[in-house]
Amino acid sequence: MEAFVNEARRRLEIALAPQKPPTLEEVLAEIGRRGVLSGSLDRVVEGYRVYIGHITDNLKRLLGESEDGQLSQFANTLSEILKIAASKAHNELTNVKEEAEDLKEVEFEGHKTFYLPLRGISTTAYFPDLLRMGSEVELLQMGWRASDEGDSNGRPFIHTSQLWQLYAWLATRPGDVQLGILRINLTNRGVSPIFFAVSKSWRQRWSKEEAIRGVLESYKNGELKPLLTWWLGDGSVKWSFVEKRHYKLRIAIKNEYKEVVSALTNAYFEKKKGYVYIPGGKKLFKALINSAGPYGKLIDVLHAHKWLYLHSVNRPRRSSHKSFKSPNVNSLINIGGIEMRLTVVYNEGGALYAIKEVKDYNEAVQIANKLKELGISPRITATRRGYSVYIPTKELKILINKDVSIRRNVEAFLENKIRYVPMKQQNIIRKLKQRLI
Repeated sequence: MEAFVNEARRRLEIALAPQKPPTLEEVLAEIGRRGVLSGSLDRVVEGYRVYIGHITDNLKRLLGESEDGQLSQFANTLSEILKIAASKAHNELTNVKEEAEDLKEVEFEGHKTFYLPLRGISTTAYFPDLLRMGSEVELLQMGWRASDEGDSNGRPFIHTSQLWQLYAWLATRPGDVQLGILRINLTNRGVSPIFFAVSKSWRQRWSKEEAIRGVLESYKNGELKPLLTWWLGDGSVKWSFVEKRHYKLRIAIKNEYKEVVSALTNAYFEKKKGYVYIPGGKKLFKALINSAGPYGKLIDVLHAHKWLYLHSVNRPRRSSHKSFKSPNVNSLINIGGIEMRLTVVYNEGGALYAIKEVKDYNEAVQIANKLKELGISPRITATRRGYSVYIPTKELKILINKDVSIRRNVEAFLENKIRYVPMKQQNIIRKLKQRLI
């Protein structure tokens, strides 16, 4: 119980910390990398309101004036729901701060998440028909039903922490909708609102299994729209894959549906994990993009990370004779008596990690537990050669604020790195340094 309360209070501190609202560039960078915003309640809510304004303005320009009023009204309604939810959540989180055991806890994919239920945060709204695809929109609906869409007394519904998914789903279920925020999750990265919507203008046509079967039969017949929305719902983004030019369409799948998938396709499953890989590689990525039609223009505006992941196939390779060779920069740092390696990731705004690679899982757990004593939450991931214990950017920032020697070492590493990388990467490191130091 003590460990539960301490961890809950740590997350409450993050949730209630005063933070400046993010810029639009920061919002798009985070959604383009992970699909969600993170940080304190104030930062996340204001960031999503910035995002809603951005989406609305761009869709107006894309679609003309005919849907202007309806789209703006929907945006105002959603923004107001966020504002009301933030006020209620702030009050309730403050009240439970001293009695942290009142929070609820759930475990998902090995990660513990605390959450605060929010009751009565919903209203009715109208989402316009932006796609104008007629009956063809049913192909997109099928993929969403195969993934995130549920059935609420015969009505389609969705729960999601990713606001872009709410818009992407609503575009396939336009009309009257019950809209709201179900709860506030308190994750390692900060606050995450859970949005929900129930369509009042559509009836549910498929069971989950029927939808998955329909997606795969369409795929076999060369129709990829259902597979696209299945990916947008349950697709798993692994940036490390595409950074190495490994184009793998990895989708989460429950055990109860594996037999259906096996019978209809030559896809293969990841051992001991709930994922299926749909074969096709680079050609499949491009075909999915081409299949989107007018839907692709909407997803472009949403700047969704799963859509950008597919578009990674269009990033040009650097010619070998133009590759930039830099001197080795000392990247080793001592954190809590553990020697770790600093590394910069340049995608989507940049990130800094401290990594310790080991061969044995138990050793990885021991190292992670020792790092937890510093008041941070390290992660463990499997690699080809064993396991990596790593400290992500936000956890590194906690250590930087606590320990002057770590701050100096990180600052020296980043300054050294700036000297030996191309200009584009220099700018990313400078912004990263501003966020950390």
